[in-house]
Amino acid sequence: MDRYRQRGSIRQRAFSLIDVMVAIVIIGVGITALMQLMIGGTTANQAAGEASVAVQLTRSGWEEIRPWSLATMVSFAARTDADRTTSLAGGYTRQIEIYHADMAHLDSGSVVAPVLTDAALRTCILVRHNGKQVYTQNWIWTP
Repeated sequence: MDRYRQRGSIRQRAFSLIDVMVAIVIIGVGITALMQLMIGGTTANQAAGEASVAVQLTRSGWEEIRPWSLATMVSFAARTDADRTTSLAGGYTRQIEIYHADMAHLDSGSVVAPVLTDAALRTCILVRHNGKQVYTQNWIWTP
């Protein structure tokens, strides 16, 4: 009789097929959520890497044009767009734009391109990666 009770109690402790199926569904949902989290993390990591490279390229462009005189900037602004764009390694391009900035409307972002006078100049450096704009930095130069 004791032997029968032991077997009966073992049967009561066993998992049913429904219990196993529910556990598999829960594990599947958890694994799916982890995979989506990994995809999101990878995408964010790639975007952060692009932004980091773009900031460095913008800084190097800034260091390149910082010592320029007003006359150099005026002559640079007269170049064509192809001359203002530099192709860099890894599919990056850096474009430098220089425009006359209307001092009365600087807060609205208005520019008059590309006629330059002795008023303020707006310098814009755009960095693209594989054709997609990644970073833009603007400066105002006053004589």
